[in-house]
Amino acid sequence: LHYSLWLARQQQPQENNNSKDNDMEWEQHKAKQAVQLREALTNLGPAFVKAGQQLAIRPDLVPPCVLKELQKLCDSVRPIPDDIALQVLREELGLAQTRRDNNEERSPGDQANVAVDRNICPTLKDTFDDLHLVAAASIGQVYKATLKKTGETVAIKVQRPGMRKAFSLDLFLLQLWGDFMDAFTSTFTKQVPFHRTLFDTFSQGSYSELDYENEARNQMHFQDELAKRNCPVKVPNVHLEYSTQRILTSEWIDGVKLAESPTETIRQLIPVGVELFLTQLLDIGAFHSDPHPGNLLVTKDGVLCLLDFGLCAEVDEKAR
Repeated sequence: LHYSLWLARQQQPQENNNSKDNDMEWEQHKAKQAVQLREALTNLGPAFVKAGQQLAIRPDLVPPCVLKELQKLCDSVRPIPDDIALQVLREELGLAQTRRDNNEERSPGDQANVAVDRNICPTLKDTFDDLHLVAAASIGQVYKATLKKTGETVAIKVQRPGMRKAFSLDLFLLQLWGDFMDAFTSTFTKQVPFHRTLFDTFSQGSYSELDYENEARNQMHFQDELAKRNCPVKVPNVHLEYSTQRILTSEWIDGVKLAESPTETIRQLIPVGVELFLTQLLDIGAFHSDPHPGNLLVTKDGVLCLLDFGLCAEVDEKAR
């Protein structure tokens, strides 16, 4: 995976180090390799995209140009076609393909009841207005829409088809690699084997992220617990009526990524972020385990907003 990226901080142009032309050429070279790394991770599959997202919050490991490129894996992954994603949405919510589907097997005498029966099996257009794609990540992609029933603006997360199978293959390959590394290090070094346990934990977290009903429960739990403690953080409301194991519908939040906010705004929100995670770790006993740049927003009112509760972990009383 373009190993030279890891040497980027050590390598320097060999001649005319002070030359502006060489410096510019070198920066372009690093930027090109960062793009290649992002594309390679995307092509390798969802588990590797998740690994890239973890690297996107590690400035101690990778240079800034790579961080910026890997942050695109949080919400700018290559999307699947809309017709495939919307078919998943229809199947999960029990919506008809078209209004004609509601009438296909009706007798002439039943046609007068079409308007009533349409409430039983509505279409996407009967349920959502202005439905359009806004972001795509490793597991699913997000659509913005308006609920026709209430007029509320919502974010609809639709899981990509075949994700469990794709994840299982990736995780199986990672487990093989972990077994090999443990055998190698046990034989040739005094290092305590840890790769198998590491990948087991990663696998458990990955499978939990595939269950959007679990994510909905987590989101409502943290919203309730943080509100009880007057923590000044926004957690979006969940619309359970429009959520399933592969669909999660939440309140739409207008805001910008914390990482893209002005420096002064970030400084003001640092104490809020510290309070937020200390409250989770030491008081609630559970914490959001995936705070990458795509999951931290700043609202128009300057409030920190926490998104995506698919990956959470607990802290027992002794650890606290």
